[in-house]
Amino acid sequence: MLTFKSVEQRFYIRCSNFATKFNLFWFSIVGFLSRGIAATVYLALFDGVLL
Repeated sequence: MLTFKSVEQRFYIRCSNFATKFNLFWFSIVGFLSRGIAATVYLALFDGVLL
């Protein structure tokens, strides 16, 4: 029972670590894309104001 519990815990830790890395990966991609979109919109508005 103890060994099964430790194996289960190890498996859960490994899965949670993978999920954390996966979430950070997607979060960085989404943040990068949203930053690019915001910069594009800002530049478009700024160019509109300048022109």
